[in-house]
Amino acid sequence: MFRNKVLVRAIPSSAPPPPFLLRQVSFSAAAPSLDLDILCCRLSRSHRLACLPQPPTDALVIYQRCQSRAADEVVSKIAAAFPIASVGEEEEVVCSGSLVAKAIECGLRCLMLEHGWSFVGESIYVETMFAASEERTDLCALNVEVRSGPNDHFDFIVSPDAFRFTAHKISDIASSSMMETFEHSKEVSLDGCNLQTACAILPTLKECHVIAFSKSLPPGHSLDKFIEFCSIKHGLETNYSYHAAVKLTHGDSWEKQWLPSSFILQGSALQPALKSVRALKAMSSLRSFIEFLKAWNFFGQHQLVIKEQLILNCATTLPSWKKAITVHTARADYSEDFAHVALLKPSFSRPKRADTNNTRHFSVESSDADSLNKLSDTSLPKSSLRCFTKATHANPVNSSSASNIKQVIQEVQEGHQGGDHARNFKASEYLKRKHAEFLGNSGEGGNVKDYIPDVLQETRSMPDIQEDFLSTKAIQPKSKSMGCKGKMTATTKLKRKPEVVTNEFNKKVVDHQKDEFSKKITRVKVKAKDELTSTRTKARLDVDKDELMAKVIDHHKRGELHLLTVAELKGFLSTKKAKVGGSKEVLIQRASELLS
Repeated sequence: MFRNKVLVRAIPSSAPPPPFLLRQVSFSAAAPSLDLDILCCRLSRSHRLACLPQPPTDALVIYQRCQSRAADEVVSKIAAAFPIASVGEEEEVVCSGSLVAKAIECGLRCLMLEHGWSFVGESIYVETMFAASEERTDLCALNVEVRSGPNDHFDFIVSPDAFRFTAHKISDIASSSMMETFEHSKEVSLDGCNLQTACAILPTLKECHVIAFSKSLPPGHSLDKFIEFCSIKHGLETNYSYHAAVKLTHGDSWEKQWLPSSFILQGSALQPALKSVRALKAMSSLRSFIEFLKAWNFFGQHQLVIKEQLILNCATTLPSWKKAITVHTARADYSEDFAHVALLKPSFSRPKRADTNNTRHFSVESSDADSLNKLSDTSLPKSSLRCFTKATHANPVNSSSASNIKQVIQEVQEGHQGGDHARNFKASEYLKRKHAEFLGNSGEGGNVKDYIPDVLQETRSMPDIQEDFLSTKAIQPKSKSMGCKGKMTATTKLKRKPEVVTNEFNKKVVDHQKDEFSKKITRVKVKAKDELTSTRTKARLDVDKDELMAKVIDHHKRGELHLLTVAELKGFLSTKKAKVGGSKEVLIQRASELLS
């Protein structure tokens, strides 16, 4: 119960709100605690201010400047009821948020009682007086905690819910002999404590055990003051026909306490409402509370203004709550512990994309078809592969050489995608021939290691494309990367000869084809094994069906179908494509009809 919390922040309509005022009344002798509590509750409700009992010798009157005359009347009535030693001077309540919260709690309790709600426990309001006619019905409930908020705001931590209750009855636990004794107006005592005697009492909701029943109170006991207190402070109805004695489950006091029977509830008193209506009832409770706050004449300062409504935490997702409250974003300057908003909208931010001008990186050692595929997918424009007007390398590359390179790439790709060994071998031979043609067309000093840095090694160049021209700015590798022991640097990789590159490419193609052939052989073996297993399983199932048919026919001839198991009967019926549902007798009858 009361797991969902909503923060309702309000402020008086007069801005800035004036401070609360305080007058302290001290008694010359200890005042009876119950009498003082009854008087303070009565004066708070009649004068719309906060009269807080401080037993045994004090009472505090908290009010606003506009209520000064009402405060004087309250002090006079307290003086008429109890011998007063002194009345303190009027002073402002400063640096005491807890005292202001206590005053607002008192005013809120009076407000809820005026609207027909009852006050139970420490801070729970219920829309019922616990009459017998309201048992086992779904009722509205609120758990409200009042705090002094920032910037002269008042915070109400509201937990709306719904509940039902059941009164504890003597007929549920007493035996026939006990009931006969009870009917003769005698006290009936129960032996021991158990689940049937467990209960909770109003208005405190403390857990107890019922230990006795009686139609009339024992001599020396009176409930008049207690009933008046429950009516004035808690708004409880006291329609009862007998009394019950209880003992607290927890605490040091085990003294017997007599109460009206209607104040004793089964189990934990407030039981959750039915799931089908609980959310709607809880939403209705919250709506009612908001309306009460808006209509509240707050300590003579007219109405409260609702500033914020925040869902603090929600154990159960209630989409319909959005219709009852307006969810605002918590402000950054509110740093209280309870102001953590649990329902946050996820934030999705798209990572920054890399600069489109950055080149893709490829390694010269990747001489297989995958590297060539990657190279052909670069973002360089087609014209850049056709026309190189300048190059920073010692051996320039002309446009015909660039075209030859592009053609070589396409040829090798086609050979690789075919998957055929002959085509791949042909492509590799063609690659050798193109290499030789390139070496012949590139001029003196031109070799494969000369043109690779300008075109293939994009890891060391930054393209600058302008008006169908591509210029490269060579970036020299750092000396540290070249000095790593046991690692091949970019310069070392470039010294590899074309024949070595081609041989490695052919070797990888052959290895790849061997792997593919081995995988095909494995797949054929697995398929053959599966087919053989399936054939054997089918043959075994056919044998099992034949054996089952023979067994059922044999039992039918001997009139012993009842000796067959349900599984055997269902198996026989399924082979005949008959229904297999029903009891064993139905299955036997169905099998007999098929065999007759």
